[in-house]
Amino acid sequence: MADIDNDTSYPVTTSPASTDQVVIINKATGLLAKTAFSNAHKGLTLPVCSLGMTAVQELANTVATAIVWDYENCDPDNLHSNSTANTKIIIATAGIYYISSYLLFAADADGTRILDIYINGATYAQNFAPGSASGTVVHVSTVRPLAATDYVEVYGTQNAGGALNVGGANSYKANFSVFMIRAGSFTAGGTT
Repeated sequence: MADIDNDTSYPVTTSPASTDQVVIINKATGLLAKTAFSNAHKGLTLPVCSLGMTAVQELANTVATAIVWDYENCDPDNLHSNSTANTKIIIATAGIYYISSYLLFAADADGTRILDIYINGATYAQNFAPGSASGTVVHVSTVRPLAATDYVEVYGTQNAGGALNVGGANSYKANFSVFMIRAGSFTAGGTT
């Protein structure tokens, strides 16, 4: 077997079978791990989903409302559907995920604008900002372990005194993104 230099790639001349074994070297510790090629390959493409809106959505005064996402900026892993459950990103693979959203609330100086990240129907993260005569953008993000079949949604709430539009057809007006940063099953404080 020939020596392999660090940071050098060597072309594979035939496609590996899913049962072929590969060796992975952790550069920090120098430890070796052997796994099936199918497992090693999974770590190279982590799930990602980024959504937008093609039109405004009206939010009633003081009512937390699930935001409808009808445009997929990027969804190679089919975590979202524009026709069914279009407020949700449904996780297919357990891991630690970065979750982020921003939403433009229409111009109105009265009240507060609130943006929530919901996980499995319950509030997990929240941010808010005062209303503005020129419009208000609220951003919220978090890092969270998620299991397969967990679902993530974004809710908007406002109390301007009447209905208020959010989002719109431009990408700077609304976005909802979820992407895995590490695969595996996790609990608070460690791995399982």
